[in-house]
Amino acid sequence: MDEGATTTPSAGEQSRGETGVFLRKASGVYRSWSPFDGWTYNVLAMNVVVMIAFTYYSATYLFPGGSLVWAILICGAFCVLEGITYAILTATMPRSGGDYIYQSRILTGGLGSVLAFTAIVSAGAMWMAIAGWFGSTVVVAPFLVLVGGTFDIQWMSDLGEWFITTHGFFVMSLIVIAWAAIVNIWGMRPYALLQRWFFLVGAVGLGIMLVVLAFNDRASFIDSFNAFMAANFDQTGAYQNVLTVAAEQGYSPETGGGLSATLAIVPLAAFSLIYVAWGVAQGGEIKHGNSLRAQMIQMPGAEVFSAIVAAILSALLVSRIGTDFLGSIGYLYTEAPDAYPLPVAPLFGAFVGALAQNGVLLILVAIAFNAWFWMWHPNITLAASRVLLAMSFDRILPDRMGGVNKSTHTPVFAIIAFSLICVVFAYLYSYTSFWELTLATAALNILCFGVTNLAGALMPYRRPELYRDSPAANWKIGGVHVITITGFIFVAFTAWILYKVLTDAAYGINSTRSLIFMGVLYLVAIVIYVVGKLRRQKQGIDVNVVYAQIPVE
Repeated sequence: MDEGATTTPSAGEQSRGETGVFLRKASGVYRSWSPFDGWTYNVLAMNVVVMIAFTYYSATYLFPGGSLVWAILICGAFCVLEGITYAILTATMPRSGGDYIYQSRILTGGLGSVLAFTAIVSAGAMWMAIAGWFGSTVVVAPFLVLVGGTFDIQWMSDLGEWFITTHGFFVMSLIVIAWAAIVNIWGMRPYALLQRWFFLVGAVGLGIMLVVLAFNDRASFIDSFNAFMAANFDQTGAYQNVLTVAAEQGYSPETGGGLSATLAIVPLAAFSLIYVAWGVAQGGEIKHGNSLRAQMIQMPGAEVFSAIVAAILSALLVSRIGTDFLGSIGYLYTEAPDAYPLPVAPLFGAFVGALAQNGVLLILVAIAFNAWFWMWHPNITLAASRVLLAMSFDRILPDRMGGVNKSTHTPVFAIIAFSLICVVFAYLYSYTSFWELTLATAALNILCFGVTNLAGALMPYRRPELYRDSPAANWKIGGVHVITITGFIFVAFTAWILYKVLTDAAYGINSTRSLIFMGVLYLVAIVIYVVGKLRRQKQGIDVNVVYAQIPVE
């Protein structure tokens, strides 16, 4: 729907004709975002500052000898193909609902409902709990502790230490959930404005970090890090102490290496880089949605930018800090927390701050990390609410879930309902061992993205009448549609990643508990789909008919 259009009826006001055929009407959302907003959103979704921080310290100890740089570039190359598939799909069907719409219209409604609900809504609620962990452990607590220690502000250090307690995690999660809900309910225009300013501040901060790393070497880092820890936290020889304690705890960086270790890091890089097309969930709310050029900038363009920045950052970290140190600190933090010697998590931003021996720089780095963080997780709520909205308008979910506020043009009830689900997951994540299922959440996402790429690959053959009108209809290589080529290649990449994470215990996904967790989430989605479909059948509505139609936006 274009700006200025009249708000359309909610799902509850939709009707069926005398033949019982369901008439799906427009959602009531507006095209409030520019293509640049879509590009920024996807860059923040991949988040090479916050999310990929996990990759930097985990990859080097889990798979010593592997190349972070090459793993990121390999993963990025495959995810560019993923972005091309999504760009063509979105230009052909620029509708809110993303993966759900593509899978349900090209494959089957049941498959789309189950996979999209599980990956975007259920796993999305888990992601909000993970975001609370990132907020406490990677963003807020470390910089409160470091800034407090640097400027001798005791209450700030104490507050930072409290945020990494169980209660601190939970409170941070509640703050994260509430902030995301407020930003989304406020409306897409304010969301876009906030996103632009936060991204600008974050980009400047990232640039400063890259410059600081580029103009130092490893010797200067060791000297600066030792001096910083001695002056502020009474630790002498902190750099060597990390290496010594890790060795005493059983860390052996000499083992492994080569191509196999590099490829093993790729799934960890995918933990960030597979989210190149997260913005498709609100594809119907971005201007020039049917422009293939605009979609290529928003998705493959965002991937190229993010992968290059991540590769440069990882190269600088390895060169200036050293893989032995990164691996040792990651090993101690994860595998031997009682022996972990540092006051904060192994955050590369803290290492950058230590390099300059400058409290002002540390504050700038803290601002940068917060800028990248606070406009990252609202996109989880945005995507989940649009899937709920689309499923409601297809009559699988209750009509109330499809209500769009006339003033803000946002699905307020869907946002609130999703946020309440997030609170449950946040509690479990904070007070139980639910955190062990973190990587399983990403596995649910990548399976969904792989199936969407399969749908894209098959679209020219399953929906030829639709694809003939696609702006990419004439894109062929050797007589084969480009979307078929990119789609199948990414499906193969998805299958390889799932094989790796389900057969190697290092990723923490192939445990019985993780498999049960994923199975339960799929079972919940199946029940929701079946119950919704049967309920509509009793009302005389044939839900299957809607899946043959392209939604009106």
